[in-house]
Amino acid sequence: MLFTVYLQDSDAYIRKRALELVYLLVNESNVKSLTKELIEYLEVSDQDFKGDLTTKICSIVENESHHQLRKLDLRLRAFIGATHSCGGVYMYSNHQGCDGGRLYYDGCSCVVVNGDVVAQGSQFSLKDVEVVVAQIDLDACNKQSRELQLILTERIASPVMKTFKKV
Repeated sequence: MLFTVYLQDSDAYIRKRALELVYLLVNESNVKSLTKELIEYLEVSDQDFKGDLTTKICSIVENESHHQLRKLDLRLRAFIGATHSCGGVYMYSNHQGCDGGRLYYDGCSCVVVNGDVVAQGSQFSLKDVEVVVAQIDLDACNKQSRELQLILTERIASPVMKTFKKV
C-alpha cells in the first residue's frame, strides 16, 4: 500500500500519522496484506516506534473478523513480535465453540512472554470451559524490558559519526 512507505520516514511525526492512516484504511479485503507488512516492518523499525506499531497491529488482529481461517497464525505472530521487540507479557483470550448455528469460533487462549509462547489452549473445542495456566517470571520480564530501554537510550545518546575522505 502507498502509505506504508511513510512508516520508514526519518521524521517521527510522519511515521506516526502514516501508521494512523494505515490503521484507518484496514478492511476485510486488505487486512492480511497490511498486517503482514506491518509485522515485517516491526522487525526492522526503530525501538521508539515499536510500541505504537505493536499496539496498532494487536488492535487490527483483535478487531478484524475472527471467522477467517489462518487468523490464529496472524495473532500469534503479532503477539510474539510485540513481546520480543518490547519485552513483556501478552495474555489473549477469545470466545471458543459454536454459536448454535453456522459459526464456530476459534479460541486459542495464549500467554506470550518476551517473544515465547509459554501457554496455549486448543484452537477449536466443544468444551464449555478451557483454562490455560502459565507461570511467569516477572523479574525476567522486567529485566528484558529494562535492557531494551537501555539499548534505546544508548542509541539516542550516542551521535552517529560520519567520516569523510578528502579527495
